Parts: sequence; structure tokens; C-alpha cells
Amino acid sequence: MGKIRIKRKTQRSDPIGPRKVQAQLTTNEALQTNINSVLEQLSTLNAEENLLGLKKLSTIYSNSDGIPISVGDSSNDLNRKCIKSASTFLTNKRTDIKQAALNAFRCLSAVTDLSLNEILVEGDVISNLVTLIQEYDNDSAEEMDSEEQQCSVKEREKNDTLIQAVHLISNLCEVNEKALDMLNSSNVISILWKFVNPSVAGIDLALSVAQCFLTISEDNDSLIKHLQRSEDEIVKLLSIENSNHEVKFLHLNLLSAGLLMNLNQELPIKYLHRTFELIEKVVELDPRPDICKLSSQIPLDKESVLSSDDVVLLDKLVDTVNVLTTAFEIMTNICSSEEEEESMEVESDDDSDDMTCMSESSNFNKTGADINSDIYEAIVKLNLFQHSCNKTVDLPDNVAEILRNHLDTEILVRKYQLMRSRSFHFLNNLFLILENETIGGGDNLYALWTESATSLVKLAENSGASGNEELVEAITAALRGLIGHLVSLNYPALKSTSSDELKLIFQIAQNFSKSVAICANVIQIVSKLGVFFALQELEDLLKTVGTFLLHIINDTKCNVCVMAEALDAVMDVFAEDNTDSALKSLRLVPQVAAVRNMHCTKVRKEKQTLGEYGALISTVRVNLPQFLSYKTKRI
Repeated sequence: MGKIRIKRKTQRSDPIGPRKVQAQLTTNEALQTNINSVLEQLSTLNAEENLLGLKKLSTIYSNSDGIPISVGDSSNDLNRKCIKSASTFLTNKRTDIKQAALNAFRCLSAVTDLSLNEILVEGDVISNLVTLIQEYDNDSAEEMDSEEQQCSVKEREKNDTLIQAVHLISNLCEVNEKALDMLNSSNVISILWKFVNPSVAGIDLALSVAQCFLTISEDNDSLIKHLQRSEDEIVKLLSIENSNHEVKFLHLNLLSAGLLMNLNQELPIKYLHRTFELIEKVVELDPRPDICKLSSQIPLDKESVLSSDDVVLLDKLVDTVNVLTTAFEIMTNICSSEEEEESMEVESDDDSDDMTCMSESSNFNKTGADINSDIYEAIVKLNLFQHSCNKTVDLPDNVAEILRNHLDTEILVRKYQLMRSRSFHFLNNLFLILENETIGGGDNLYALWTESATSLVKLAENSGASGNEELVEAITAALRGLIGHLVSLNYPALKSTSSDELKLIFQIAQNFSKSVAICANVIQIVSKLGVFFALQELEDLLKTVGTFLLHIINDTKCNVCVMAEALDAVMDVFAEDNTDSALKSLRLVPQVAAVRNMHCTKVRKEKQTLGEYGALISTVRVNLPQFLSYKTKRI
């Protein structure tokens, strides 16, 4: 639960959650009607009807707000039939139909519920996608004019088709191991690799391929072996430049650094200097002024056509935000290591409370540890802490609203929020590395705390919005490190924290109760505040913290790892003797004692799924009996 390592290939959480039965039935009835309509359009020999069916397919599994509609067991056969029928259009002779099919499947793979991803893989999407890409096997790899990269309309359409296909591969392989296995066993890797050189078919295709390889090479031994044979080519990409497309080539440079990290588990020292040269250029980019400019220029009609100047500006901004996102991913992972992220398992007799503590659950205030001195010096010299703080700032509400409400610019807001989440993850790692003086002192930290907490509360009020959970997790991760620094400084303004402000923080855990990571982060934030309140003998605030922790502990549906975090927090917050009055007033000891056996039972049942929380749970099981025994004697 310390440093974060960003994984591109992750299992998505179910965005749908529990639904009322009647609402589920109504939704499924409407969905089946829509699927039947699509099937009818796909089964005709009329190409225009096919196009309409594919366009409709891209939207029928989400509502008007882009929130996924549950597939539902009753319609699975119908779903499979529809997907299988649509997948045949991936190999259609008409480019516009191919692209419509790719667009439909990209939409489905990115925003629908998890069960549909299985149907996509089973419904011949991957096999037809492989066939599509194999059409490029005999394409000439002769270099184009690297300055102008002139190509015919037909060639450009063919490249655009391949770019969409590569994006679809990334989406499917990101969440489905079967898709990854099918890809590894084909010749697609070899076909795509030649296009990572921008001289072959342009920088846009090169970027798509590099991003795809960065995603699917994580924990993929088969692909890593292939890429290791091409390491010299990857190293060349680290330095390739083009003044006409500077931002895009910077992005390709950074993606190659990411590939080198995947090949070697960490970035080799010999490439550090070049990588930080790239990072220095990227973090100087500031898209916010031009984003605000764009919002003032675009028409308010949702489906209106943007001017050519606005399209150029939008493309430039998307490129800028994309390269910043990748830069923060790379920096976050440079400051971490695989060893730190490996989880520890609980090894003990299931019925024994006498377990050896394997490690402390957190060391958030430990600074300057476990990092190469060259990396530390570069972080400080380039002022990366302040740069990352600058990139966490949200867009003005009116700007974000205007951009969200236009079909063409909505993607820019989503990408900007992803960039913010990556910058918060990087901040989390910096809080574990840098000293208080290096990160600007108490006043600057408290200003960041106030601004980030305010943004967090706004996000929590709209917990169902797409992408919010990822950003909330990132912000809470950073804030748990930030508050540790403020507490270590005994920052005076923390004494002025109100119960209402604490309750706003508590509400975040309640709104995202299904996310173990968010709940754990919130508990750790509250725990650090509680320790501070105890030291300052602020009993009313201490009771407010205790009430929140008890609420979690007494929740029978609470996740076992979240409960362990809460129990650990109780022992931290109420460790000192001067907390006995608050502890007694809350009747905390008997309540904790009452749930202890239930927690132990849960641990035994879920022992194989504890992952990174295994060490924390070991600590709790060792220390909790001693805590209860000591406090029982005192009160």
C-alpha cells in the first residue's frame, strides 16, 4: 500500500452494480428489441443498412450518459448471435464498413459490462481481427518521406483502418487473457512491429502500435521474448525526432522508454538521462489555456461541425494530453519497482492468533528510500513535484461542461481527467520519496490538500459518472501521502478541521464502498488525522474519527481487507493513553472485541484472495489481541 506502479493491462471493475429486478427486466427487454433490430440490418445485402446496423451496435449497450447497460443472462444467446454476425464485417471489402465494424467493437470493448468482453472474444471478433491485420502482411516496409509523409486517400484510409484495429486489440487484450493468447499464437505481432517505425506508414500508426505493445507486453513472456530481439530498434525510437510533429514524436520516444522498462522490469540506468531529457520537455507543456480557448470557440450545438481551425486545435490538445499522461505513467513506474508491488501472503495456522508480523502495513512518511540517487537528483533538479501539482488542477466547470456537451470534444475532457489521475499517482510516489523541504513546506502542502480535497468531494457527489472512480482512487492515494507530511510537520491549520469536513471525507468511502482501494485510502487519511487529533488532545474530533471507524468495522458486508484497514487504524489512533476517555465514551473496546472473531473467520475463508493486504492482516491479527487486552485493563 505504498508506492504505486501503473499497470495498463488491468481487470476492469463491474461498472453496473446491483439493480432492481424490475428495472433490470425492462432494460433487457429494450436491449433485446434493439439487438433484433441490429441483426435485421446486418443480415441484409444492402451495404447502407449494414452501416446503420453497425452504427447502432456501437451504442445499444450504454445509455445516453455512456453508462453501461447490463447484458443480462437471458439475452446472452442473442448477444452472441449479434456479435458473431457483426464480426464478419471486419473483413468486408469496403473500407467504410470495416471501419464501422471496428468502431462498434471499440465502443463495446471500452464501455460495456464485463460479460460482454467474453462474448466479443468468443464471437469471432479476435479471429476476424487477425484476418484483417494479416491483409497488411505483404505491405511494403519501404520508408516514406519522413518530412511530408505523403500518401494517397486510399492509403490513408487503409492506415486509419489499421489504427482502429490496433486500438481494438489493446482494449480486448487489456481485460481478456484468451484474446492475448490468440494474439500471441498468430503472426500479428510480427506484422504490426514494422509499423512502429514512423517512416513506414506515419507517426499516427506508429504511436498506436507502440501504445498497443506497451499495454500487451505487461506480464506477457511470449511478447517480451519477441521484443527483446528488437531492443536495438526500440532504443533508436528513444531518440527519433521530427520538428513537424514534435509532440507526437516526443510521445513515441516516451513509449519506447516504457517498452524498455517492460523488457527489463525497470528502466536500465543507461537510458535514464535520455528519458529525463524527454520528461523535462513534456512536463513544460500546458494544455489548459488552449483548452479554455477551444471551449470559447466551439458551437454550443452538440452535433454541430467544428471549424477546420478548431479541429486542428483539438487534435493538438489531445496529442498534448496523451503525451503528458504517458510521461506521468513512466515517471510513476520509474519511482517504483516490481519488488515493492509484490504482495505477501498470509502463512500461518488458520486457527492461530500467534502470527509473525511480516511487515508494517504502511511507511508513508519514509522518505528518500529505495530509489536510485540519479533518479532522486533528476526529480529534484527538474522540479517534477511542482510540475505534477500543476497538472492535477481540474478544468474550470464551465469549460468542462461545454466540452463534454459536444460530440467531438467530449473525448478531450475524458483524456484530461485520465492525465490528472496519472499525475496524482506520481505525486503519491513522490510523497514517499521526497523530504518535506524538497516539496515546498507546510503552506504549499496545505494549499494542495485543500484544493485536492475540494476536487475530491465534487467527484464523490457524482460517483456514477464514467471515469470518476479511477480519478478518485488516484486522488485519495496522493492525499494519504500528503496528509502524512502535514501531520509530521504538526501543521497548525489541521487543528481547525471541522466535524463537517471530516464527514465529507467519510462520505467518499460510502459513495465508493465497492472499491477496496478507495476505502483503504480514505481510512488511512482518516487514521493519520486521528493520530494528529490524539496528539493535540482534540477529543471531539477524535470521537468523530472513532465513530467512522466503528461504522466500517460493524458493517457485516464490509470487505475483509477494508475491515483490516479500519482495525489497524483504530489501534493507531487510540494507541496513546490520553485517548482513553474518547475510547470509553465510544464503547470502542467491546465493539471491536465483538467483531474480532467475525474478521478472523472472513480471513480464513478469503485467505487466497488477500493479495497485497496479506501483510496488513497478519499485523492486525498479531496486534489486535494485545491492544484489546491493554485497553480493557485501562478502562
